[in-house]
Amino acid sequence: MPTDTQAEKLIIDNQTSKWRTLRLEQCGHWLSGGTPSKANPKYWIGDIPWVSPKDMDQRFIFDAIDHVSKDGVENGSRLIPKDSILFVVRSMTLANRFQIAITRREVAFNQDLKAIICNADVHPDFLFYAIAARSNHILETLVDEASHGTKRLKTDAIGNLEIPLPPLSEQHAIAHILGSLDDKIELNRRMNATLEATARALFQSWFVDFDPVHAKSRGEQPLGLDEATAALFPSRFVDSELGLIPEGWQVEPTEKFCQSVRDGTHNSPKPQETGRYLITSRHIIGSEVDIANAYRISHDDFEEINRRSKVDQWDVLITMIGTVGESFLVREKPDYAIKNIGLFKSKDRVSGEWLHLYLNTSNTKQLIKSFQAGTTQAYISLGLLRQIPLSVPPTQILNAFGETIAPISDRITHNLIETRALAETRDALLPKLLSGEVRVGDVDNETDKLLS
Repeated sequence: MPTDTQAEKLIIDNQTSKWRTLRLEQCGHWLSGGTPSKANPKYWIGDIPWVSPKDMDQRFIFDAIDHVSKDGVENGSRLIPKDSILFVVRSMTLANRFQIAITRREVAFNQDLKAIICNADVHPDFLFYAIAARSNHILETLVDEASHGTKRLKTDAIGNLEIPLPPLSEQHAIAHILGSLDDKIELNRRMNATLEATARALFQSWFVDFDPVHAKSRGEQPLGLDEATAALFPSRFVDSELGLIPEGWQVEPTEKFCQSVRDGTHNSPKPQETGRYLITSRHIIGSEVDIANAYRISHDDFEEINRRSKVDQWDVLITMIGTVGESFLVREKPDYAIKNIGLFKSKDRVSGEWLHLYLNTSNTKQLIKSFQAGTTQAYISLGLLRQIPLSVPPTQILNAFGETIAPISDRITHNLIETRALAETRDALLPKLLSGEVRVGDVDNETDKLLS
């Protein structure tokens, strides 16, 4: 009589007996793109999306930054239909991430991408996930460097990737489960983008445009403020090194406003199979930390880094190397150490939220950009981060702002926590569904609970 483990294997083998294995190059028709001549303006006046690596940070391609005309397509590029697979084969982004997407309309594309038009028995969304599941393998073994230093994906090698193919109906069901999780993740991110825009607009009104102060200087009641909050604002301005600021506000550097301003380790601890995460500037993407592409370090290295630059909830991080000046508010208790990232140690939640929004104003971003140094790679020094000037309001106004945006901020945090749980579920299910180890019927109820 078979053991429980053997019985489970027999069931899986029987269930997957109708599955096939194809090389990726056999899953569809492969095409290369191109770039119409920039010297001919008529090629670039059109409504056909022309996709390049800068458009590939999304699962679906509905549009692109650049557009070409029909003449442009016929003289240097190529059209592919809706539901084609696109992936990047040449870009510096291949140093740390593999970009793949599905077209949701007819598009043209450039020479840094490859396209796959799926065979009739291959579901495009299933193939997307089957390739995406091999991202780490692709980056670690199939990417090399061209003569001019750009990262390059060897297409003959990726074409040999083995793709397990269940019957088309099961491909559809697997893609539906994974897609439903991704749809919810994308919905949460869109909701957060709207919430963050609302918080930025309020900050802009109170602390950049000084709308309540201007209103009171004209003898008017500030719009949208109750009487108690409006009373906190002055009715006149005074001169400062930053120009006119409301009376009673102070100009002070970040090192005075914060508990301290530090940066992460400059060393490169040895990667470990298990341990704690180490993040760098490239892992800060918008309002999220890309933990999935960070590497782990030993507990001893983690503790050593944290003696210098421990990150706590409501601290503010800022990128210091490469893409300089992107700030990130630490909304959850962190479980990572930092390398080459600026760390503003906040005194409390309100000061952290306020500083994060201040650093994201256009004037402050321009100032930080003016502080940049470096030719081959931009960077900003810790000394300059400590001296960023802030126009700081009285504590009562800071607290009033914190109370006003607290419901918005709480919802953003809730969505981030939910998004992380959904992503962890998706990433755990992905290899199991694609191998047949877990069947669609086994996970429908669990995913329904997550999505409800």
